[in-house]
Amino acid sequence: MSATIVDLFEEVLEVPFEDRFISNLDAPILRKLAFRVRDFYTQYELPPKNENELRPYLFPRFTTVTKIGSDYYSHPGHLKHGTYDFDPAAVGDVTSEVKKYLLYCHSLCIHDALPGLLDYFLEDNPYAQSRIPAVTHLLRQYAQLGSLLRYRVLIPVADEVTGFGDKEHVPVDEHEEAEVLVQFRNANLDLSDIEEEVRLANQVGVDLVRAMVRHIASTVKEQ
Repeated sequence: MSATIVDLFEEVLEVPFEDRFISNLDAPILRKLAFRVRDFYTQYELPPKNENELRPYLFPRFTTVTKIGSDYYSHPGHLKHGTYDFDPAAVGDVTSEVKKYLLYCHSLCIHDALPGLLDYFLEDNPYAQSRIPAVTHLLRQYAQLGSLLRYRVLIPVADEVTGFGDKEHVPVDEHEEAEVLVQFRNANLDLSDIEEEVRLANQVGVDLVRAMVRHIASTVKEQ
């Protein structure tokens, strides 16, 4: 079995992964954790799952769960005064969000904001100190779900993992594309906003609707 974020924390801090031990984190400790997390994700492989097991990945670009992932470093609430000042109110509660999905899923993958926050500690960076409250808050959120993390019911995944965050689309075959095209047409979507773009594309021999369908099919397959 591969390691988890729980194992990393306990290895670096040499204490149990519990909320009461996640305090007084400083730059040297987080620098050590940053290197360990980076190495962890560059070698990470998702745990295998059975064919009948439902384990969605809450991809932040396509869901509303940025608040338990990318909002930790990109939400405007942290930049009210022009510099990064972590605001806990700008991020969501991981436990309440995860519960919604685990009511009907066997397990769940979420976007892990930890690598993005810890990047500042990989070298001397004047902005690293301001990220300590965010890292502390995220680790405390994870500690509340320690058992789910340890037993891989909840699986944080970072863009550094092979197959996640890749720029190239996942290829689809004609059958997969045709299946999505049927659904696309059955949906009777209103394409009036791009009617002119479709017309101009057709003039140069480009089937814009088919290109959109291919993109959707690729995204569906990736998920």
